[in-house]
Amino acid sequence: QKFANLRLLLAFMYAHPGKKLLFMGTEIGQWTEWNCHESMDWHLLKYEPHQKLQYFLGKLNTIYKRNQPLYEVDFAWDGFEWIDLHDSENSTISFLRKAKNARHIVVCIFNFTPVVREQYRVGVPYEGVYTQILNSDHTSFGGSGVGVYEESVHTEPVAWNSHQYSLAISLPPLGAVYFQYYADPPIDLASVPEREGRLDAPAADAGGGSEPDEVASAGAVSDDSEKTVRPLDVDQA
Repeated sequence: QKFANLRLLLAFMYAHPGKKLLFMGTEIGQWTEWNCHESMDWHLLKYEPHQKLQYFLGKLNTIYKRNQPLYEVDFAWDGFEWIDLHDSENSTISFLRKAKNARHIVVCIFNFTPVVREQYRVGVPYEGVYTQILNSDHTSFGGSGVGVYEESVHTEPVAWNSHQYSLAISLPPLGAVYFQYYADPPIDLASVPEREGRLDAPAADAGGGSEPDEVASAGAVSDDSEKTVRPLDVDQA
């Protein structure tokens, strides 16, 4: 649960407005306090939980860099909207991050308990399909694999959280999930160059380290971080 808690914390920080700062050692789950007179505890990467944490953080960096809603409007309310901050019964919170194009959003949902929330409903502003770009409980990150959606999730016409539409999802224990919304009609990709290789290829990772056998997508985006594109045919994390 310590690793699950750390993944949840990091995913919350990356989704929250503001620029990001990590202290040395966080990326590998170092147990001891950083010491300027000694090397980091690189030997921890011999152990699978630490390898998978490093892999998770590399993917999280990639997701952040390639999804404009997470960084484009960081210092204004236009880039952030609460969905539900009052669900104390389930210990969950949810909010939207928005790009300059307000119909390009990421829905961020966090479960701060070790309990799976089945059919958890969250309100969303737009009708259509939402694609999961992050699940911190994915097995490739060391999680249990709860609530991993490889297919897009469709909205239901059920009003919730002051929104006309909603999603019903399985929310992983001590987990964070991001869902990307793509406005209709889809963007013309004729001018967007094809990516070379997959986002789950070793060369695409940030943070280095050994890659686990099972991999997860870093997000449905193109190599050009300044363009918004529709989901690509890759495994969703």
